[in-house]
Amino acid sequence: MATPDSGALMKVLAGILEDAVRALQRIEKKIGDQSKLFNEFTEKIGKIESIVNTSLSTIAQKEIPSLEKNISQKIDDLGIQSLDQIDQTLDHTIMKLQKSIQLLSIQNLVSRIENLTNVRSVPTPMTVKESQKKEPKEAKPVVGIKPPPAKVEAQLSPPPTKTAKKEKKEKEEESEEGLIKPSTFFGS
Repeated sequence: MATPDSGALMKVLAGILEDAVRALQRIEKKIGDQSKLFNEFTEKIGKIESIVNTSLSTIAQKEIPSLEKNISQKIDDLGIQSLDQIDQTLDHTIMKLQKSIQLLSIQNLVSRIENLTNVRSVPTPMTVKESQKKEPKEAKPVVGIKPPPAKVEAQLSPPPTKTAKKEKKEKEEESEEGLIKPSTFFGS
């Protein structure tokens, strides 16, 4: 008993099934394409992995033992037996370097001071007769060089006579007005 409605229904069902089969075929094709890409990707990763493994094995076999021997030899040359000794040796070396740097900076400072004292000529004391004949001349400071403090001049020159002391006091009072005192830097 086939009715005309059942034949139309069968055609509709056959069309739906055909569409479903085509959709499944498209999905199968896309899955095949994706699996091909995935397989190519895994092959490339496998090649990279083998290259890395051969490189690492070469390094492990050739370079690491020689590096280890080199480090061991240098540690043996230092006479160090444990990590505590390495730590102590490093601390000692760092302290020596710091002291050396401080010594170099002090030597540099001393050489600069010596250069300044060599550049500025030290006046020789005059006798009483010479000081009465000649008027004291003011020394013009050299451009770019600051005169040393009065205490340094006093230490460098021999003991002055009484009249020279008075003149020197007057000069010091005049020069002190224009000088920067060390107490401005270090506090008083």
